[in-house]
Amino acid sequence: MAGVVGVLLASRMGLGDPNTSMGLELAVISACVLGGVALSGGVATITGVVVGVLIMGCVQNAMGLLNVPTFTNTWCVVRFCCWR
Repeated sequence: MAGVVGVLLASRMGLGDPNTSMGLELAVISACVLGGVALSGGVATITGVVVGVLIMGCVQNAMGLLNVPTFTNTWCVVRFCCWR
C-alpha cells in the first residue's frame, strides 16, 4: 500500500522527492490508533484504519480551512494518538 501511495504522490507532485512526506509519522500513527490499531500490538481491521485515516484527514483539512495555528493542529493530532 505504501508503494501505491508513493506512486500517487509522485504523480501528483510531478517529481519523486524522498523528503516530501517528512514529519507525517505522528499523523499516520494517530490515524491508525483512531481506526482501532493498538500500540501494544493485536488485531485490527483495514476498514477501521481507513475510517481513522478519513476522520484524521477531515479534521486536519477543517483545521487548515479555519486557519487554526500549527501548534493547536499538532496538539489535536497528539490527542487523537492518545485517544485509547
